[in-house]
Amino acid sequence: MARRAEHILGHLDGIVDDIRSATTDPPLRIGCFHGLADTVLPLIDSQRNGRTITQAVDHGLTLIDWVAEGMLDAAIVSVAGQRRLPADVTGHDIGRDEMVVLIPEGAPHPTTGRLPLSGLSLPTSTYDLRDHDLTARVVALGGTPRLGATVTGTIRMARLAAEPAIIPRSSAVAERLPGDKITSLPFTWSVRLSMITRPEPDGALLRLAKMLTSRLELTSHSR
Repeated sequence: MARRAEHILGHLDGIVDDIRSATTDPPLRIGCFHGLADTVLPLIDSQRNGRTITQAVDHGLTLIDWVAEGMLDAAIVSVAGQRRLPADVTGHDIGRDEMVVLIPEGAPHPTTGRLPLSGLSLPTSTYDLRDHDLTARVVALGGTPRLGATVTGTIRMARLAAEPAIIPRSSAVAERLPGDKITSLPFTWSVRLSMITRPEPDGALLRLAKMLTSRLELTSHSR
């Protein structure tokens, strides 16, 4: 009986700790732009550790404004370098998201030489506003890019057609299946990802930013 009572009291202590943590740590409100939300927000949710996390999805510029207005605690964006940030927010580099080639099992591979993409039909998607510049580079190397409306849909296109896809590394890593290969493009093309917060952010947000750098296999700006 004594052992059972001690066991039950131990569980009660744990419940009290969980309740105390839940009441002392306010909810986190985190947003992400549409192109990466399906990848980033589930990863953030997996790290909640009992803390409530509210998700939001919108365009990057809108998300930055919401952080400035106090409607969000943080926003994951790819446009931080394309506009002057409001005075009451700050940007934290998450890393560079390199464009790569995801090759489903059975799909042809790029080759070497002057036209390494020659003869390849390549479903292509990026959340970068420079998508037309990207496809021009692919055409110059002999490839035929086929723009998909979303990254997730583009991956599906590639699997159904058994074709290599040009997509961000973050999405390739998140959607990789056994038999898939991820290789570099014949040229370097990357997008900068940032977390936007208030000037003195909750420490949990900075830990989430570091987690995303690792889990999405991004290139850290400090390297």
